Amino acid sequence: RELIRVAEHDDLHAAERLTTAPPRLPQRAVDAIHEVGIDHRDLVDDEGWQHRIWTRHFEGKRDEGCDILLLLDGNSCFPLALQATQARSLERSLLLVGIGFPEMDRRAIVARRYRHLTSDAPPAAIPMPAPSQCFETGGWEAYLAFLTAHLLPEIERRYGPGNRTIFGHSLSGYFALRALLAGSRIAN
Repeated sequence: RELIRVAEHDDLHAAERLTTAPPRLPQRAVDAIHEVGIDHRDLVDDEGWQHRIWTRHFEGKRDEGCDILLLLDGNSCFPLALQATQARSLERSLLLVGIGFPEMDRRAIVARRYRHLTSDAPPAAIPMPAPSQCFETGGWEAYLAFLTAHLLPEIERRYGPGNRTIFGHSLSGYFALRALLAGSRIAN
């Protein structure tokens, strides 16, 4: 198989092809998430967008509550966090929550990322190979509303409340910082 390492930024033509997989990393996101103990479901937001949610609960050594790690870009971040966590002995219980998209096509995922993780931006501000390939932007507030009004209550209903941390990189890191600076209680 051939892996694609996406560059630091999200443009579609900045990929470096690798001929061998890094040690112990999944070759595709779906390869790592079809194991016992991982739940996945699709939730629909108020605008009709479907979101894929993966969860995996790890028991800790002590019964002191649960830490919740919300992983934006779940299609790529969840399998990596899963592998990193499986090799550890945890003091406290941990719930990994991957928040991604049901699409498996890279271009469709990138389009969804721009749509849900950004504020309105003029087409010239988006790094694209041609103006005709520009992605829709401006859905960050609706996405934040989905996470706080639909996803978090569902997680707390199923697993109980816990200490929440949000993780994102690149556009999803921008989204996480913006949500926290705007006063969102997505993380505590």
